[in-house]
Amino acid sequence: MERENIIKNIQNKSENLIGNSESLTATLDQCERRSVPLPIVAILCPNWSIDNATGQRSINPIDGENPNQKLGLLIGQEIPSLVSLFNKNGFPVNLTMTISDIFDQGWVIDANKVRSEANQNLGAVKTLWNRFGMRFRDPQQVNTGSIVLHSELMRKVDGFRLLEQFELEGLIEGTPANENFQWFKQFFMKIGEYETLLPQGDLSKTSGKDLERIRRNFNKWLNRVLYLSAQYSIDGLFAEEFAGTDIPPVMLNVIKTKHGDAVEFGWNFLRNRLGKPLLPIIGLKNNGIEHSWSEEPCSPIIFDK
Repeated sequence: MERENIIKNIQNKSENLIGNSESLTATLDQCERRSVPLPIVAILCPNWSIDNATGQRSINPIDGENPNQKLGLLIGQEIPSLVSLFNKNGFPVNLTMTISDIFDQGWVIDANKVRSEANQNLGAVKTLWNRFGMRFRDPQQVNTGSIVLHSELMRKVDGFRLLEQFELEGLIEGTPANENFQWFKQFFMKIGEYETLLPQGDLSKTSGKDLERIRRNFNKWLNRVLYLSAQYSIDGLFAEEFAGTDIPPVMLNVIKTKHGDAVEFGWNFLRNRLGKPLLPIIGLKNNGIEHSWSEEPCSPIIFDK
């Protein structure tokens, strides 16, 4: 199958246009010319839970023996079938699968529990990978891959220092970081992201105590948007380092919702500003997160059939 047909097949199956499809063609060209595996990066949300009283979040364990969980569908069927598609058409794959364990302050209830459960999630993903991931391996191809915590990748590139710097610059008008932050803020307001934390209605008769609560919630929302705008942009900036390659890797958007559109914008914001090649992005179904929101598991995309 020619590269153009691979791209067409992916778009037809996923029902989403590939982000920067010309970049995917360029990445495939480099891999083929240099006889190196195709780098793919997937950054996964953990198994979130939400405290109904406070709105704060924590992480629940993933049942690594349950392939019917959303992450089970993603890791056990969807991603393997995509890798298999590339394998069958002459492209071995180097997959970096990452569990996010980095959260801005005030967004989780118990930081120690979060760290513990993030590691449990990592182990559960490895269990799912061992049970299902090997099925897509073509014995004639050399496939390599790793499953890591997000914090490990950030430490590798001194990303925490840059994250703090970019968040600070996001508050300074006229900086690229502020432009990025303003885009995220307007976008999240437009789609109703975290709208329960935004002030509502006429506040003229609101008591001082209620105003203080509203102010805290609004500042919490602003800090969350500031953090996400910085983190997604840094993830995109260091995508090659995350994947261990000098070739722009394929990024998998595993939360293909409106929020996922913001993720894609952030991944390429700094890259675009710095003149780096834009990252190719393949959108999957919304099976990349376990939480108590309203989304139901979707039937996984099977790319290689």
